[in-house]
Amino acid sequence: TERKETDLMLSEAAIHFMNENIEKKITLEDIAKYLGYSVSHFSMMFKKQTGMSPSNYINNIKIKEACYLLKNTNMKINQICHKVGIEDCYYFSRLFSKTMGMSPKEFRAKD
Repeated sequence: TERKETDLMLSEAAIHFMNENIEKKITLEDIAKYLGYSVSHFSMMFKKQTGMSPSNYINNIKIKEACYLLKNTNMKINQICHKVGIEDCYYFSRLFSKTMGMSPKEFRAKD
């Protein structure tokens, strides 16, 4: 069970790291290195615990933050895109639309 606890702490620590670095463009290598694991081992353990890949998880955190910013600030969409660590605003819009089923502009406009 000690191994299981360590593995559980791995995903919690990874999620904490993702949240702390939401404004940066972080890679799987960054997270794995922070935790002291190889990328492949980290990815496998993370997916086993959370049910999604670290990349998808990071994107979900970024989109959730973007939703918050769209609803609660007057920031422009391209500013929000950078605020959540995504440099390419077209990629951000595609990712947002795929995740939320509507564009950032439509999301902001709906009550």
